Amino acid sequence: MVHLARAQSAGAWCSFLEEHKAVPYEFGAKTQSDPHAGFKDVYFGANEPWGETLHDIFTLIAHKFTQVEHYVSVVGSMNALNFLTAIRPKQIHFFDLNPAAVSWGKLLVELVRASASPQDFVSRLFARDLQGFEEGQVLSPASQEAFLQLPPSEAIRSETLAKLSEESQDVYRQVAEQVEGHKHDLNTGGLESGSFAGLFPAWDRAFAGPLTKSGLGPRMGARRSFLYGEGFLRSQWTFDQVKQVLEETPISWTSGVDFPHAFPADLLPKGSMRGATLLYAMDMWSGPSHHAARWPADRIRAWQEEAGDGGLVVVQSKGDRAELVQKLVPASGGRSFWQSWSDWRSADFLPAAICKGFDQSQCRAAAGQPPSAQHMVEQALGGGTRPQLTTEEEKAFRELSGPPAWERPEEAPAPAPLLSALGPGLAPDCRWQRGRALRRFL
Repeated sequence: MVHLARAQSAGAWCSFLEEHKAVPYEFGAKTQSDPHAGFKDVYFGANEPWGETLHDIFTLIAHKFTQVEHYVSVVGSMNALNFLTAIRPKQIHFFDLNPAAVSWGKLLVELVRASASPQDFVSRLFARDLQGFEEGQVLSPASQEAFLQLPPSEAIRSETLAKLSEESQDVYRQVAEQVEGHKHDLNTGGLESGSFAGLFPAWDRAFAGPLTKSGLGPRMGARRSFLYGEGFLRSQWTFDQVKQVLEETPISWTSGVDFPHAFPADLLPKGSMRGATLLYAMDMWSGPSHHAARWPADRIRAWQEEAGDGGLVVVQSKGDRAELVQKLVPASGGRSFWQSWSDWRSADFLPAAICKGFDQSQCRAAAGQPPSAQHMVEQALGGGTRPQLTTEEEKAFRELSGPPAWERPEEAPAPAPLLSALGPGLAPDCRWQRGRALRRFL
């Protein structure tokens, strides 16, 4: 509990909030969420800035928020899978307003479960023998065109279909077979859009988008990919971690529910235990998109109650750095506020490849080795108590902070709101050093 005895006046309250890194903005401003329906509105391939994702994962590791009761995530581009390299939830809850997105997400989860390695996963997506291809060269942004020129394998396609549920078989035929055929009109724009330049296994930085608002590398750009050689497809270890979670953890799927208006009971299975809750919202309320309606105070309180003493943490993308990872902090007098965990400099820990062609000062030098995980913790937390990481947390950091697998062929993957709320009554309006206004929210 944070004590506010010294924060009686508006000025003292503002100083208190600044000291605790409370984030001065609200979750969304729209009265209605953007409509999304059908495969034309599905986000195929990685869509969240990769530098931000790594920064977010490192932040959660540093704060020891990796063992959670509930991992609640919008389906979106299924970037949620990359967080499972470090997060160990007891329950996973995927949701999306678009039922087609949920169907695509289910297919990807089934493909991970059906695959033995990163190569196997990509082979099934593109119906081409990646393990055989990599006997000659590692799949990379430079070599993937040669891989995609191989004819699709009917044997791989048939064997994959046999491992899928009936629902996912239909999606595989409708969508994944177009991925296998390397249709250049299939991407974030959807099956009917020609606004993107196709789907690829690996992320080619030459086609990256503009620098993110957070400064943590570029956006993903026109060529969407599955980030082969990075994230959960970086190594056998990262893949096995995610596969194990997906095989052993109960997963619920909810479609057609507009999250900002939903209570926990609308998403969580009946009888779910209360406990630490991680919400991955992507860019529902942040960045240039702001897809979702405003997240009202009564819903936030409901999720806070569901999280209990374990805490509620929200992860976003495409916003200011301070907005990316935030924890709802309960305070005395019925007041709560959102505290930023992500407002720290992670340049020493981000692989140089992320910033290639952009602001290299936000990543470590190309020849540099990542500092230790404990150094990362010290950098993220600043002063105060520094928790000891588990072996798995340290391993996840080492894997994700290293260069892409295709930059080190000898180690290629082996086969086999927001500030919130001050409660009822009037809240002071403070002006922060960074020039943003603090508004009453809860």
